[in-house]
Amino acid sequence: MRQSKILLKLVDAAVLPALLLAVVKITASLFALFFLKIPFSFNLIFGFPTIAFNDPSDFLKINNFSGWTSLLFLSLILSLIILRAYFFNNSHVSPNLTIKILDLNLGRLVDNSFNLFSQTIIWLSFLWLTTFSIFVSFFLQTASLGLGLTSFALCLIFTFLLILNLEREIAPSNSSL
Repeated sequence: MRQSKILLKLVDAAVLPALLLAVVKITASLFALFFLKIPFSFNLIFGFPTIAFNDPSDFLKINNFSGWTSLLFLSLILSLIILRAYFFNNSHVSPNLTIKILDLNLGRLVDNSFNLFSQTIIWLSFLWLTTFSIFVSFFLQTASLGLGLTSFALCLIFTFLLILNLEREIAPSNSSL
């Protein structure tokens, strides 16, 4: 029963990141449409609004721009969470740092391992899903290889940083030996 509560909490915590990522992707696409002055038309397919382009290369430009924007957004969020997990995990914060944090009224920066690692896993999952969708787009010739390789490299880097943080959390410190 305990695992289902944890899974339910993770799914619940993933809703906001999913919505934010969708908003970033859509906003980046619309921004690129108007910034690059790409001609398009709205259509309805099975009752759903779609955007049609006269030139297929225009879709490639839009998709690449929104892909790069999504990667930048995900990288920024993951960097902040991993830095927070490294420096502000309540199991690692020294008493002196705790006093300084509380004096600056920044106590909300400190969090427990479960919250920090679940946030990291959720956002990292979205990065891996984004990478998968970018590679599918590449094979459909609607995304560049550079975007896919960069995305994959970021996945590896952030996964490695998560593993390092987990090892730091699990491994006993040298001072306790």
